[in-house]
Amino acid sequence: MPDTSRGGGECARRTLSCWRQWVTCPTRKDKTIDLFYSNVKDGYLSLPLAPLCGSDHNLVLLPSKYTPLVHRQSISSKSVRVWSEDACEDLRGCFERTDWTVFYDDEDSNVDNIAECVTAYINFCTDMIIPCKTIKSFANNKPWVTKEIKAAINNKKRAFRKGDKNKLKLAQKNLKRAIRQGKRKYKDRVESKLQQGDSRGLWKGMKLITGYGPTSAK
Repeated sequence: MPDTSRGGGECARRTLSCWRQWVTCPTRKDKTIDLFYSNVKDGYLSLPLAPLCGSDHNLVLLPSKYTPLVHRQSISSKSVRVWSEDACEDLRGCFERTDWTVFYDDEDSNVDNIAECVTAYINFCTDMIIPCKTIKSFANNKPWVTKEIKAAINNKKRAFRKGDKNKLKLAQKNLKRAIRQGKRKYKDRVESKLQQGDSRGLWKGMKLITGYGPTSAK
């Protein structure tokens, strides 16, 4: 809130004693006569900008000091296999045309060696036939967010841009249903960790669901 009158800053300081003045840079020559008060601790930075047209007041940029998690942490990338129906059919055909007897040697009947050769061949066929794509993982990604949920979010955005209230209401309903299904599937996956005796994976999934994490000391 700007205040260019004499004594305005002193009056504001008395009236807003529990608030903090965030404009700390000069706004008119070497004086700070524009005020912006807030009760948020460590809320803003004060950066001067050039004045507009012939104004004798500088502009003030007050960006938030808080940096979102998605900006504080780096983006990680990983490669995943795209197991489409066509790719699986091609892989199945490759295995059907394979002469598996070549992996058996009468002189070497060691089961471990045979298993190693067969596994290496299967991995080779998989790398050659199943396509691979790179996906980006952001810090605020939720583990239960699937491609169905993302599609429902995009449908909601399209309905909002078109201004169709009926389609927007239906898209919101479908999005809620998709989120419930995604969380339920992820919950079942976490519970399966308990049945498999994987306590580490179980607690990792529980922390992701509840949002639990270590708090920084103030």
